[in-house]
Amino acid sequence: MAKPGVKEMRDICNDGDLVLIVSPEKLELQVSSGVLMRSSKVFAAMLGPNWKESGAGKVELPEDHGIAMRLSEKNFLDNALFYAARFWLQQKASNLQALMELTTVAYVFQDEHAFKAFTKELVLQYGSP
Repeated sequence: MAKPGVKEMRDICNDGDLVLIVSPEKLELQVSSGVLMRSSKVFAAMLGPNWKESGAGKVELPEDHGIAMRLSEKNFLDNALFYAARFWLQQKASNLQALMELTTVAYVFQDEHAFKAFTKELVLQYGSP
C-alpha cells in the first residue's frame, strides 16, 4: 500500500540503501547509492562525503520529473551492468541453455558482434532436428 502523498514506490534495487523522492508526483525509487555513484557524476558528487545527502536514507529531487527518472532507470542499470555483460559475452557456452542466455545478453546490451556469433552457433549446432 502506498504511503500518504506517495503515488508509487518502485524497487529498482530490492536491497537498495537509498530512496529517491521524485516530484511533482512524489514517485519513490529505491536504489543503490553505490550504483548511482558509479553511473553518474552528478550522483557521485551529491552522495559523496561533502554533501548533506551523503548517508541520507532519502533524497528529494523536487526538480526532477518521475517519468523521466523511470526512463533513465535503464541507463543506470546498463551502466552498472556494462562490465559484467562484457565478461559474460566472452564466455563459451557449454550447452543450448547457456548459449540462449548469452544470445539474450548480447541482444539486451546491443552487442552486434556477440549476437551474430551466438546466433550463428545456435543455427549451426542446434538448427537441425
